[in-house]
Amino acid sequence: MGPGTYLELELPPQVGIPAGEELKCAKGKNLQNEPTCTDITNKSKKEAVRTIKVDILEQARALVGPMSFSFTISSLRNPFSTATTDSFKAIFMSKNNFAIAIQSSGITTSASVPSPFKDITISRGSKENGVLTDYQLVVKLQNPAPNGSILVVAMPSATSAATLDGAVDCAGRGSLKSSLECKLIGNQIVTSLAFSSVKVLESGESLELEFFNIKNPISLKPTKSLSFDLKSSNGVYAISAAHEGYRITNT
Repeated sequence: MGPGTYLELELPPQVGIPAGEELKCAKGKNLQNEPTCTDITNKSKKEAVRTIKVDILEQARALVGPMSFSFTISSLRNPFSTATTDSFKAIFMSKNNFAIAIQSSGITTSASVPSPFKDITISRGSKENGVLTDYQLVVKLQNPAPNGSILVVAMPSATSAATLDGAVDCAGRGSLKSSLECKLIGNQIVTSLAFSSVKVLESGESLELEFFNIKNPISLKPTKSLSFDLKSSNGVYAISAAHEGYRITNT
């Protein structure tokens, strides 16, 4: 590859460049000088593919095949869920802006750990031992929640939910539709999220919902923690999770 050759790296839609972040590259294997990275996305297009130009070949020696090299790019945003992304697209370009080599498939990534929620608030109509009461949840999002996502709330064994044919009486508040489908599976209340006017609830916004006829613990002893999992609509991929710090204590 001759002087002036550069790499265009097209990101899959699940990987982003946060607003205001400066892209930085660092050399790795077989690179003697630091590469430079520039965001060259055509921002005038609404659905433009995020594209990074990587100038890597201003090196003291030529890069000739067969040879591999590596570099890192900082400040990219990870996918919002643990699902495998679409493929990155790598295009080597000549100094005259002609494509030399293209790899358009098979370059994917995935997050292995779901992000936490920003905050979770639990309120109850009553804190009296053993009574049926309502649980109000406000779950502030770290990652966006698409319409149809599933919220799984695992209740501690000291509590129980009244059901009718496996369904828990529940209601949405705020951005959620008031009529929601909530099912009890084991000790888990599984809620299919349906938004009233948006397709995606963004980071920083909250899921607000209420479960009715939940039986409080029968003692003043703190329960084990509730756990919260936000999943994709098929229930396979994790978006966010919180499993500690949400105990129920009666007074």
